[in-house]
Amino acid sequence: MLLSWYFLSKILLAAPTNFSFHACFSLSVYCCIKLVNKLYTASFYYLASFYALLEFSNVYIFLCYILYEEMANRRRRRGAQYRQALEREKKAQSAVEYLLTYSWAILIIAIVIGVMLYFVLAPSYLPPNTCTFVTGVYCKGIVFGSNAISTEVGLFLSNSQPYPVLSPSLTMNLSGQLLTGTCKPSYVLPGGAIICNVTVSQKAISLGVLESGKLYLSAILCPSGNATICKTSVPETFAGSFNAHVAPLFASTTTSISLTAANSSQAANGAKDQLNATVKMLGYPLAGATVNFTANVPYANITPTITTTDSQGSAISYISSMQSGNVLVTASFAGTTATNTISFTPP
Repeated sequence: MLLSWYFLSKILLAAPTNFSFHACFSLSVYCCIKLVNKLYTASFYYLASFYALLEFSNVYIFLCYILYEEMANRRRRRGAQYRQALEREKKAQSAVEYLLTYSWAILIIAIVIGVMLYFVLAPSYLPPNTCTFVTGVYCKGIVFGSNAISTEVGLFLSNSQPYPVLSPSLTMNLSGQLLTGTCKPSYVLPGGAIICNVTVSQKAISLGVLESGKLYLSAILCPSGNATICKTSVPETFAGSFNAHVAPLFASTTTSISLTAANSSQAANGAKDQLNATVKMLGYPLAGATVNFTANVPYANITPTITTTDSQGSAISYISSMQSGNVLVTASFAGTTATNTISFTPP
C-alpha cells in the first residue's frame, strides 16, 4: 500500500492543473496500481500454494513408493511361502506314491521278518521246554501240542531206578486242574523208556503260550524183577514239575514209529542194507529213544540190534544175509512197532 501511495503522489504532482482530469487520471492510476498490487500479491500466494502443493505431491509420491515396496515385499514373501508349501506338498505326494507303489513289498518284508522273529530268533530267547522229577524217573522231553480238535501233552521219561517198575501212570496239575494220563509200557526195565500222554480239556490254546504245572508219576517198584510177585505191592509216587510252550499238534497219537529200508530187494551175498526207524511223539521227532530191531528168521544178521534215535528221531541199523528168502524186520519202541519186508535174492 505504501508503494501505491508513493506512485500516486508522484503522478499528481506531475499531472496538469485541471482537477477533474487529475482526479480521473489519478483514480485510474490508483486502480491500476491496486490491480497490479493485487495481481502481484495473488501470484505470490499462488506460487507459494503451488510450491506447497508440489512439496506435498513429492511427499505423497514418496509415501506411495514406500507403500508399493511394502506390498511388493509382501507379495515376494507370500510367493516364497507358496513355493515352500508347494515343495512340501510335492514331497508328501511323493511319499504317498512311494508307499502306494511299494506297500506290497513292504508288507511281504514285514511278514517275513515277523515269521523269522517268531520261529527263528524268538525261540532262542525263550526258555526251553523242561520237565524234572526229584527222584525215581528222569524226564528226557515234553511236548505240549494244541489245535482246534484237541490238546495233548506227551512226556518222554526213563526209569532211573536200579530195578524194573510196573504199571506207571501220570497225574498232571495244570492251573489247579488235576488231569490223569496213561503211560506205557506196563513193565519198564532199568533205564527203559516210559511214554506218558495226558489229554487237556481246553482246546485251541494260543501257540507260544508258556504252560507250567506239577507232575506226579505213580509206579510199583519191583526189586525182584518178578512182575507176578510185585504187582500186588503198593505203588510209590514221584513228584516233578514242567514248563512248556504250546506248539502245533500234528498227531493225536502219543508215539509212532516207522521203518524203511534202503533196498527192498537185496542180494544174499552178505552186503548190508540200511534200516531207518523214525520215532515221533505227538508228531515231533523224538531224540534219545531206544529202538530194538528184530528179524523173523535166524539167518538174517542185524547190527546193531539196539540203537538210539538222533535229533531227527532216526535210529540206523543194517541187515544182511547169506541165504535167499523174505525177511520180516520189526522195529519197536515203548510198545509201538513197525515192520518192513526185505527180499534177499540169490547172488
